[in-house]
Amino acid sequence: MKDLIKEITKGAFLSAVVGIVKSVDLDNFTCDVETLTEGEVLDVRLRASVDQQKNGSTLIPKIGSSVILAPIDNNRTQYYVAMFSEVDELSIQIQGQVFQMAKGGMSLKNDKEDLKGILTSFCEEMLKIYAPKNVPGINNLKIRIKNLLK
Repeated sequence: MKDLIKEITKGAFLSAVVGIVKSVDLDNFTCDVETLTEGEVLDVRLRASVDQQKNGSTLIPKIGSSVILAPIDNNRTQYYVAMFSEVDELSIQIQGQVFQMAKGGMSLKNDKEDLKGILTSFCEEMLKIYAPKNVPGINNLKIRIKNLLK
């Protein structure tokens, strides 16, 4: 049936394909997807560029989630993920500035600093200055920072 569909639509403009994510390759920013019409599609791009440059944004799909694949240059051998039903992670990097969000929390950092470290240090300094006035409040703030940022 799959071969018949391919033969009938040969040369026609390709439409998007729905599939289920089977695996994710974080080193190459690709995933493998099982579709009804194309079968297993390997090395589906998660980013526009195939190089290993870290700049840009990346959504990492959850294994087992639905995705919509679109062909690159109307070619059945190359696809990218156009839409995600569920993601495990979002990562954005611009010239050494990195924002990541995942189930365990989020992080914002550059080459030298990270937001969690700065806020934790700030709380420690506050404890030195204001202790013992509101130690529980500042310690509660440290816990809230830890729960939000990774």
